[in-house]
Amino acid sequence: METINAGYRTGSGNELSLTIYGQLYDRADIPLFKSDQRLELCGECKGVDGGCPGGGAPYFEQLKRHDNQFYVIVVQFDMAWAIEYGGVGKGTKQSNYFRSGYADRLTDLYLWRLIKYLEEEAHAYGLGCGNCPVCTPKKCTVMGNSKCAYPDRRRYSMEAVGVDCSTLHNELFDELLPYWYYTPELPHHMHRYGGLFVSDDIGELLNVAVRADKSYCAYGEAVPEYDLVDLVVPEGAYDEGAHYIGYAPES
Repeated sequence: METINAGYRTGSGNELSLTIYGQLYDRADIPLFKSDQRLELCGECKGVDGGCPGGGAPYFEQLKRHDNQFYVIVVQFDMAWAIEYGGVGKGTKQSNYFRSGYADRLTDLYLWRLIKYLEEEAHAYGLGCGNCPVCTPKKCTVMGNSKCAYPDRRRYSMEAVGVDCSTLHNELFDELLPYWYYTPELPHHMHRYGGLFVSDDIGELLNVAVRADKSYCAYGEAVPEYDLVDLVVPEGAYDEGAHYIGYAPES
């Protein structure tokens, strides 16, 4: 697996330590949700953000059928940094979702920038995480129950098209990926998943993309120290084969 250590320098001069992983798969080996499972992930949202199944996302199998491989990209970031620079410290009563929001936004945009670079250089088609990066939510015509204004540029999240990122994470790192934002403690690291349909390995090009990004700086070791704990995965979230089967978290 390709492993790249990089620093992300924000506009305010803070540096976030990242580790970027890349792994080439035969597309047939990508773990997928059953059709009903991916819709269940939407919860009460029902996909109205435009990037989810309810917003008209196609199935993984329908996309770029002529490309027989899929290159997975994982961006890992440090949660202690997120607490330090997200404006929330120890002892606060804010939710974990709020506490990690700053790093979430940074890494969402960062992953989409890497994917855009690789799409252009490798003539590939990418999937990311979260909402489609083309329009802001307020300007998204899909969210207004209309047709997409930019269908050729529209992009989907991995899970929207049915990729089981929890099982994929277990295969890559031999650990379960907890659904942390409904739990009382934060994990040490978080991960963002994306990927591209390709014909050849683009590992070397991923190195170029990381260093070409506007945020790039040398990898930093100095991160704030907090007593963060590893999470206990909710009972019933995974089957005996460590495949994610879902659970209903308390809101």
